[in-house]
Amino acid sequence: MAFPFAFEQRGYSAESGSGELVEGRGYELRDERDRPIRWDDRRLASTGITVLKVAGTSYRTEALQDEAFRPGSRLTLRPDPANEFDPHAVGVWDAGGRIQVGFVPREAAGEIAGRLERESLDAWALWEWRDEGGQRVGLRMLLAPSEALGELPPPG
Repeated sequence: MAFPFAFEQRGYSAESGSGELVEGRGYELRDERDRPIRWDDRRLASTGITVLKVAGTSYRTEALQDEAFRPGSRLTLRPDPANEFDPHAVGVWDAGGRIQVGFVPREAAGEIAGRLERESLDAWALWEWRDEGGQRVGLRMLLAPSEALGELPPPG
């Protein structure tokens, strides 16, 4: 099952400590009837697609600002078995593998690390959150079996 992508922009108040306004924007998944698909929809998992928040971005705020992490950008997943906190850790890097922005969340790291041993996964920056000052403060990514989705269209 193929899922087309649409670009959407919206704003909302975040409860992330300060309660300041956070703007979210990026790609929204839509089904064949052009209805939004939730990021946790079971239909995605059945096709091998996973949508996850990138963990640890608050420790890499400078890296997070790089245009390599704007929605629609390809990402690189790199297992980090020597990680002192989690032997299943998987780092999230820009497409060229130069800048690390964070990690696959711990609760999904074991599954994703296992999948990376068995198959090639493509990853894209799917959604970003920006604060009132325009700084990127969070990132959500889409993971899929290689070549399953092709390229994301540029945001309109």
